[in-house]
Amino acid sequence: MQRKFRKPIIFFFVTVFLFAGVTIAGLAAMLHRGIHIEHFSWKSIRLENCYIVWDSKIRVSIKTINIVPEDIENSSLPGVTDLHGYLVAAKYAGSVISEVGVEHLISKNFSGAFKYTGWTDGTPGFIQVSSPDISCDVTIQYDGNDFVLGIKELSSNTYLSVITGSARITDEPLVTGKLLADIAGMLPLSLTFTADNKGLSFATDKPVTVSSIAPVVDLFQLSPKITPWISEYLKGSSYQLTQLEGTLLWDDPASFLESVQAKVRVQDSEYTFAQELEPIKSEYTNVVFDKSVLSIHPHNARFYGQDCEKSWVKIDFTEPTKVLLTAYIDTHAVINDDIINLFKDHALIFVVIATS
Repeated sequence: MQRKFRKPIIFFFVTVFLFAGVTIAGLAAMLHRGIHIEHFSWKSIRLENCYIVWDSKIRVSIKTINIVPEDIENSSLPGVTDLHGYLVAAKYAGSVISEVGVEHLISKNFSGAFKYTGWTDGTPGFIQVSSPDISCDVTIQYDGNDFVLGIKELSSNTYLSVITGSARITDEPLVTGKLLADIAGMLPLSLTFTADNKGLSFATDKPVTVSSIAPVVDLFQLSPKITPWISEYLKGSSYQLTQLEGTLLWDDPASFLESVQAKVRVQDSEYTFAQELEPIKSEYTNVVFDKSVLSIHPHNARFYGQDCEKSWVKIDFTEPTKVLLTAYIDTHAVINDDIINLFKDHALIFVVIATS
């Protein structure tokens, strides 16, 4: 009885192996000749004219990928964690895939192209994306450990800015890089940055001097209560930005302003903290913006013709609807009509104590 059962079982397994072998051989032969897929759909993605061929490894060429906008509107964009997962998968895919190319990448808000060949001959691939506001041209290559991005151009029409540089995506997941940014066509910045699952942090790595900061400040679209204090009431012959850093949290973008730290030295400065008053004039002024507070420290300053000595001004923007200005007056002054009128206009109590 055992022998009678043995023969059908052996025959079954032999048949399965033969079928699998023939199928694999058939697929291999088809891949060597090339497989053409005219249409293919998966979730929000529509592929057209996909060609797959197997030489030593698999090459994939796609004429068009159309990302359906109706499906995108209800979905979230991939984060750093998702990007890391895709790149890990891409590393393993490199053992069987030599090239992936997309001639046309189309969506509601952007269009572009993609090609990656970095698994084999070391030739970098590229990602090109354009929209009414943003244009992006980036090379991508795998160096055996990390993915290296060469940012040939990242430009924004809204912010009138262009960025170039490089970035490295590691297994942390972590993205690090160095950028050269031309902000508003007026402020050239050299920046370093890091990005992870929590957010993105950036900092300048060398000072830069410009003739005006108004166009740059306007780009950040700060509260109308804040912008004039920075770019209109403070004037000078030149502005040297010595520090700029901040952090953008993915889950709390509104906290960005609180994280920004900036230090600027304004030469030949004039600062008007009340429109009806004469401006404070100084040889130069050190301006610090930290945690929504603007501190103004003039050097060799004069106000209504008198030396300000160690006086300085602080403006708190923590509550944009209730801007708090505090003036620290530490000087020796002569009581004249200008000083008396200043106290009267601001309903300040003026006390004189005679000591002799």
